[in-house]
Amino acid sequence: MSFKTIAILALAAAAFQPAVATAETLQQAIAANAALPAAPRMSSAELSPRPYLRQVKLAPQGRLVAFLEPEAGGFSLKLLDTASGERRKLHSIAAPRVELHWSRDGDMLFVDTGAALTAVTVKDGAVSQAASFDRAAGQAFVAVDPSRAGHALVEETDAATKSYRVSRVGPSGTRELIYQGRKLDQFLVGADAQLQFIRYTDDKGARLVAQRAGDEWKVVATCSQKQEDCAIAGASADGKRLRMLDGEDRLMLVEIDTASGKRKQLGDDAGVISDIRNVVEMPSTHEPVLATYIAPKRHVRGLNADGRRAASAISARFTENNVSVQPALGSAWLVEESGPRTPQPRYWLYDRTGGGFTEILAEERAAGKPLPPQALARTFPLSYKASDGATVHGYVTIPAGKRASELPLLTMVHGGPWARFDYGYHTLVQSIANRGVAVFQPNFRSSVGHGVRYMSAPGSDFGNGRVQADIIDGVRYLVANGVGDSKRLAIMGDSFGGYSTLLALTHHPDMFQFGMALSPPPEFGSVMKTVAAMMPKEAERLVNVGMDLNDARAMESIVATSPAANAARVKRPLVIIAGAKDPMVPVAGVTAYVEQLKAAG
Repeated sequence: MSFKTIAILALAAAAFQPAVATAETLQQAIAANAALPAAPRMSSAELSPRPYLRQVKLAPQGRLVAFLEPEAGGFSLKLLDTASGERRKLHSIAAPRVELHWSRDGDMLFVDTGAALTAVTVKDGAVSQAASFDRAAGQAFVAVDPSRAGHALVEETDAATKSYRVSRVGPSGTRELIYQGRKLDQFLVGADAQLQFIRYTDDKGARLVAQRAGDEWKVVATCSQKQEDCAIAGASADGKRLRMLDGEDRLMLVEIDTASGKRKQLGDDAGVISDIRNVVEMPSTHEPVLATYIAPKRHVRGLNADGRRAASAISARFTENNVSVQPALGSAWLVEESGPRTPQPRYWLYDRTGGGFTEILAEERAAGKPLPPQALARTFPLSYKASDGATVHGYVTIPAGKRASELPLLTMVHGGPWARFDYGYHTLVQSIANRGVAVFQPNFRSSVGHGVRYMSAPGSDFGNGRVQADIIDGVRYLVANGVGDSKRLAIMGDSFGGYSTLLALTHHPDMFQFGMALSPPPEFGSVMKTVAAMMPKEAERLVNVGMDLNDARAMESIVATSPAANAARVKRPLVIIAGAKDPMVPVAGVTAYVEQLKAAG
């Protein structure tokens, strides 16, 4: 690699900001990106890598790292001694799906295949079956028991009585029933090895958190009504303080006084644009040290002095990629690095004392033949002002070595619409970018991850209204700021994304030159009514996200502006793909719409 190339790469790295790009920083970044060497042309197969390393888990004491490597018929369970660098094979696992979990004391690994839970002793590799699972009975592994070494917690629902049970299982299959009753969404085990807190949904749909008081359960907290991902995040040893992920808008970490019900926020959320993904606790003490946020990329913020030092070092070291952190009682924490140009994650040990980083498992990762980052296109997080003045978020991926303003621009609309695009590796995005096309992925309002208000802002405006305007405004923003040739714009999506594609070609026929719609409902309101009728819980969810199927004016607007009612307006090439047995989007409605298009020429 020449000095000139290295200098250009350094310039691009400096221009790239993992924080949300403004118009100015976006233009700086795309200018630096255009100066890079163009990526070689690759096949779709080459751009569809499967992670070689799986389930990389740091032991609670911090010296051993467990991981899975593929082998014939399944996986090889191995251990890395981080002090000596020695690797040794512990066990072969013949299963297509495996999850690893360290026991509380780090003396064994629980192997969950979905069909069974196996305990593997670290010292000698001895194997014993802790439990077998009948999926029909809802039997499944839940968590490692934090109160007793060498034990795990499993759940099941009795088919005859519909009674829900939680049991403690030992490595040899010993079983102890610790809860029986109402179905639980979540629970927390106390120091006395009994359930301390439970979270459940009552008969009216309210999600409640209760604390054990003798043989009774006392409700101590109620989840915010519209906060779908409300969760227990921990508690003090004496049970007087409960930590939860909750919030009237964004999902935040709050501490609740269980006696008074008073809440206070934990951690500093200044400048944060997304929900918390999870809280990272120290082993044994269960002290919260880090909060992980999902956007603009997955990053961490400290919740105590140790966590703040780690978060500062990690954010300075990993400027472009997502990070996940596993702390340990020793001096080393495990950091997983991944992102749009790192489909095969990299693993690092963070030294809590010195603050440095050492890569581990590089040889194993190399066996997976990871794509070099230079072969992949950069993805830039961005925010833009919509036509009503609100801030909307998304991502744009731009091929290197090209003038961004001269590129075709494909807008990719996610399904749901209550879903989101994340800052990760997307095979289809990279395949399209590798062929010289920029890709825009808007997280328009109604997308999740940016708070309840962002998600519910459109209300029932799902015709050619607010949600669609967010998407169109994003395309205009990019073209105005030097990304995309306005005469070569395309749009595609699946499910709701397919519906949005039809709307775009219907109401903006002079803007887009091509559309590809997969499983697209030609009229969105009727599909939502079908979903609500089929799944009562989804009907409740629609109310929570602000969509009112009984709002006659809103439903009339959806119908009046629908692709089905305006088929004659489509004049650009359109590919439609639909499933003959799709329960959500009946194919009859799609084929009827296609016949309308044919009739219109």
